[in-house]
Amino acid sequence: MTNYQKLEERLRNEGMKPIPKWIFSLRQTFVWALFLGSVVTGAIGFSIILYAVQQADFSLLSHITHSPMEKILALIPLVWLAGVIVFLALAITAYRHTWKAYKFSPLYIFFISVLLSMATGTLFFISGGARQLDKVFDATLSVYEGIEEKKSQMWYNPDKGLLYGDIMSAESKNLVLKDKNGVEWQISIQDAFAAPILTLEPGEKIKIIGKRTGDHTFDASELRPWGGHHGKAGRDNR
Repeated sequence: MTNYQKLEERLRNEGMKPIPKWIFSLRQTFVWALFLGSVVTGAIGFSIILYAVQQADFSLLSHITHSPMEKILALIPLVWLAGVIVFLALAITAYRHTWKAYKFSPLYIFFISVLLSMATGTLFFISGGARQLDKVFDATLSVYEGIEEKKSQMWYNPDKGLLYGDIMSAESKNLVLKDKNGVEWQISIQDAFAAPILTLEPGEKIKIIGKRTGDHTFDASELRPWGGHHGKAGRDNR
């Protein structure tokens, strides 16, 4: 009697029946779907974290007395930090229930899940999906505060030398800026450094570092684009 026949006889004697193949296939399909869904969701969270890091603008935030990690965490919606951890855990749990998963250690599965999430999330971030998704959540979920909103809160603090808004008019030594509340500021830019990609045209959205000199007057030391790396990003991100 072969080993298979011995096992079959033992199962018959104990009243046990083998699981139908279609049930096993369905369960494996569900497990793989859970694994892939968890990786994708973790990737979305990772891409939004990358977007938050990009928007942290370290070259400017060095003027604020906070550590780099505090600057990043100030922008990242904490729900995504928690989400990445939760979905990575789900991905690992799901994968460990797949066929032949016993051949791989939990640490190996963890690294595979992380690498897949990071690779997919990076591609999603590069394509601009993270920024768009953050905007959608900010507009549709009352409990969600988007990165753009967090960024605006950080940069609207005239008393601490931070200001942003839309250029209304600009001359060689001065410009008029309308802030988020619709208040117009007279900005002196005579001694200010302006990023090369800035055109200082009406409608352009910029960030300013400097010093408040009156109720609605400001002496600028640095002028930077609101959006980051693209010359017209300030207008696009309004």
